Amino acid sequence: MVNILEFVLVLILLVTIVHLMLAVYLKFMEKDILNYFKVLDQVQFFPGFQYNSEAGSYAASIQAVSKHLMPQTTVVYYNGGCTFESGNWENSQILYTFSDNQKPAIILSKLGNGYGILSGVHFEYDPYLLEEQLVIKSLLDETKNVKLIETLKSHNSSRLKLFNNLMTTLLNSDCNSFFQLIRSTSQLSCIT
Repeated sequence: MVNILEFVLVLILLVTIVHLMLAVYLKFMEKDILNYFKVLDQVQFFPGFQYNSEAGSYAASIQAVSKHLMPQTTVVYYNGGCTFESGNWENSQILYTFSDNQKPAIILSKLGNGYGILSGVHFEYDPYLLEEQLVIKSLLDETKNVKLIETLKSHNSSRLKLFNNLMTTLLNSDCNSFFQLIRSTSQLSCIT
């Protein structure tokens, strides 16, 4: 029986390989998906971000834009993330927004013959592994970090459902139908 840590490490490896393959493909095709978006990382939704630090980390609440997305809400790790703006959303669809301000947190974008996900939050972070990392760095005893870990743990089942559903969506051969379904049922009246 494969233990959960091995499973998570294999998933991270697979996501990294897919990411690298996508980067090579985009470079070869002289397309860069981020050129389609103004990445708003200069707007700090949660102040205090510092590289190599948990100073700006938060448990960010996100919500689905369609009743066809599961989970409808969850809380995920955020540390220096971003949101996205675009003048042309024709090839992209917002999937989740930050609950506080309805700014895009996770989007699905058409990339050539496939799809990709851009995320301003870390839905891939497992709070139990993050806790181990903080123990190693001797940062877990900070009150803010204890609260962060406990909040993330209490929402871990919905985070796992989000992770699973996003990966399933990307691997689904009929992703275009899903894209159109979400677009047609999005609760967003306008996109900024």
